[in-house]
Amino acid sequence: MRISIKRILAGMLLVTGVAQAGTPVEKAYSAEKPNILLIISDDQGYGDFGFMGNTVLRTPQLDKLAASAAIFENYSTGGQTVQRAVDLTTMPIYVRGGAIVPVDPIRQYTGQKVDEPTTLKIYRGADGNYTLYDDDGISLNYLQGDSVQTLVKWDDAAKKLSLEPASKQTATRTFQVELIPDGVTKKIQYTGERFELKF
Repeated sequence: MRISIKRILAGMLLVTGVAQAGTPVEKAYSAEKPNILLIISDDQGYGDFGFMGNTVLRTPQLDKLAASAAIFENYSTGGQTVQRAVDLTTMPIYVRGGAIVPVDPIRQYTGQKVDEPTTLKIYRGADGNYTLYDDDGISLNYLQGDSVQTLVKWDDAAKKLSLEPASKQTATRTFQVELIPDGVTKKIQYTGERFELKF
């Protein structure tokens, strides 16, 4: 791979221009709008950063950023807080109303054939929709659009589930539809054409 000197110099100028604090343009912009950088990381806990008090893990760049920033140490993405006492054998799972959660039978690998149908868990309380995506699981043909997509919609007031194709390709498959918290379960055969199921 060849990298030209022009590209390196252009990159250095860009970085230098961004790093220069206090330029008239930057002052005007920052006075107008706040600069917000939200860092969300996976598989790390509250204390896994130096600026949060960890004395073993070193995060010097994040520590430097945190030294001149407002740190929000406690926030959630939901609009409500739920507290529930549970024992060690219980794991509460909170799902918003209207969520459609497909659950496939357990497989040892993606191409393994299974006899059980996919379960569509419908959580009542609001309208919802979900696009179910399937491909062969082994090739890169999905890059050329080789996939089956099914739009699943839930109308809470009418207690009606509808399925319709969302791609050119369709497939016939069996679904087990479970209405939660009602506990009502119905088995349906989807043929790749618009289908409605009323509870």
